[in-house]
Amino acid sequence: MSLAAVARAAGHRVSLIDAKVENLAPEAVLRRVAGLAPQVVGVSGFSNEWESFETIGRLLKENLPRAVLLGGGPHATSYPDEIMARAPFDYLALGEAEETFVELLDALAQGGEARQVPGLVYRENGAVRRTAPRAALADLDRIPFPAYDLIDLGTYSKLLSASAIGRRRYMSILTSRGCPYHCTYCHSLFGKRFRARSPDRVVEELTLLRERYGIRDIEVTDDIFNFDRDRVMELCRRVMAAKLDLRLSFPNGLRADRVDPEMIDALRRAGTVMISYAVETASPRLQKLIRKNLDLDHVSRSIAETVRAGIFTTAYFMLGFPTETEEEMLLTAEYAARSPLHAASFFIVTPFKGTELWNLVPPHVKELAGRRWFSFHHGYVNLSQVSNGRLVTLRRRAYRRFCLSPRRIARTFYRYPDKREFFHAVGVLARLFLARSAFAA
Repeated sequence: MSLAAVARAAGHRVSLIDAKVENLAPEAVLRRVAGLAPQVVGVSGFSNEWESFETIGRLLKENLPRAVLLGGGPHATSYPDEIMARAPFDYLALGEAEETFVELLDALAQGGEARQVPGLVYRENGAVRRTAPRAALADLDRIPFPAYDLIDLGTYSKLLSASAIGRRRYMSILTSRGCPYHCTYCHSLFGKRFRARSPDRVVEELTLLRERYGIRDIEVTDDIFNFDRDRVMELCRRVMAAKLDLRLSFPNGLRADRVDPEMIDALRRAGTVMISYAVETASPRLQKLIRKNLDLDHVSRSIAETVRAGIFTTAYFMLGFPTETEEEMLLTAEYAARSPLHAASFFIVTPFKGTELWNLVPPHVKELAGRRWFSFHHGYVNLSQVSNGRLVTLRRRAYRRFCLSPRRIARTFYRYPDKREFFHAVGVLARLFLARSAFAA
C-alpha cells in the first residue's frame, strides 16, 4: 500500500492484489493480473513464501512477456542471487523501495536507462548486476499514507492478525523504521539507523483510519517502537488528546529493558490492550552470544508491571541458538513459566541470509533455506547442542509447562481482549503441542 501510494502520487495508475489474504493460487493471480494488462508487475513476499513468490514470477513472465517484472520485499532483499537464478524477474528492488519503485517507473515510462536507478538488481549478458546502493529515507514524513482505498479492509477482519487477540476490523501501521541494535539473528531490511515519523503525522494517519475507514484496532509493527522514550510519551499524549478511542497492540515486540512504569501507564491510557516483549532466551550467556544483551531482571519487572497495568502481555522466546544446551532451553522454558505472562511463543531459531547467524550455517545446509518450505515453527537447520528430536520435545515441553496452569488459563481468559477468539487461540496452541516435527522435510 505504501508503494502504491508513492507511485500514484507520481502520476502512475496502480492496482493491488493481496494474493495471500485472498487465498489465491498462482494461476488465479495470473488471471487477475492479465485482466489488468499492466506494463509493470511488482511481486513482494517473505522468505518462507519463496516458492509461491518464484512460481508467480515465472507464470507472469511466461504469459505476460512484455510486462516488466519487478520483485521486492524481505525475500528479494535477502536472496537476490538465488531468485535471479531460478525465476525470470527483470529487476529486484532491495530494502525499502518507495524511491526505487517510483524512479524505476519513471525511467521505464520515459524510455530511460532503468539500470541507473539505485537499489536494483538486474541481469546483463547472463550475469547478475547491482546498481548503486540506495540510501535509507531520512524523512519518513515525506511518504504519503498507504493506499488504503485500494484494498478491501473488511477482508482482513476475517483473519487472525499478528497480535493474537482475535479476528476484528484492524490495520497495522509503521511509526518508525530501523533498529540500532545488532542481534545476530535479525534482518537489516530497514537498516540500523532509527528513523521515526513525527507524532503529528502518526496521529494524522490514525485519525484517517478511525474516521474514514472505521478502524479502531491498530497494530504497531515497528522494529523498535520504544527506542526513543520522549517520542513514545509525546505520541501517547497526542493520541489521548485526539480522543480517537483506539485499541493499540504491539505484536512485533517492544524492547523490554527500555520500558518503565510511566511509559507503560502512558501506553495504557492511550488505549493499549496488548504488548509483546521479545525476550528470546533466559540464558545470560546466550544473551551475549546473540548480542541481544537484555537485562533479564529488568525484563521480569517490565512484564510484571505490564500485567499489573491490565494489558494483555505476551513474549517471544527462541530455542536452538548456536551452542545452546538442553539446560539453557529448560532455563528459558522455566523463566517463561514462572512469569505472569498471559501468553508466550516458543520459536525454532531460523537463520536467514544477510544475518550474522547465517554465517554459522554449514554450506551444504544453506541451500535448504531457499529450497524447502519452513516457518518460525518449522525450521531447516538445528544449530544447538541437542538433537533434532530432543529440540522438538523440549519446545513442546516448554509450551506445556507454560500453558497447562489453571491459574494462568483463568487469568488469560479474564484479560483476553476478545473473549470470542480465546478458544480459537487455545486450539492453535493445542496443535503446537501435538506437532510431530519442527523441521522441514
